Formats: sequence, structure tokens, C-alpha cells
Amino acid sequence: MPRFYFDIHEHNRVIVDDHGEDLPDADAASWRAFQCAGELLRFSEPAEIGERITIDVRDARRLIRRIAVLIEVESFG
Repeated sequence: MPRFYFDIHEHNRVIVDDHGEDLPDADAASWRAFQCAGELLRFSEPAEIGERITIDVRDARRLIRRIAVLIEVESFG
């Protein structure tokens, strides 16, 4: 099973994944990145409105996917 790594870009910092996770394929790795993005949104406070959280999914050789979540707030009234 291939190993995938998930580097997180948030709050003007990068957290490099040195351990990775064994997953069946790139689609499973993308799904895991979506789950990680949800966990980040759930458990952290955004630094500012308009912040973008990005997770780079890579295998042992290269970047294969980038998952990005943009936090926006609109007020009415």
C-alpha cells in the first residue's frame, strides 16, 4: 500500500508531515485530506476572515493533490 503525506498550510505557517499514512490510492488520500480539513475547521479558531487552509497531499516522489478551504463570513442586516 502506498504512503501519502499531508502538509498543512494555515495561519501563515506550514506543518510538514514526516510520518504519512498508508492508503490504497490517491483518491483515498484526497478523502483523508478532506477529513483533515474538516477537523482543522472544527477544532481551531480561524486567524482572520478570508483565511485559506490548504493541505498538500504528496506521495514519496511528488505533490499529487491540493485541498483548499476558504473561510468567509457574510453579515446581513
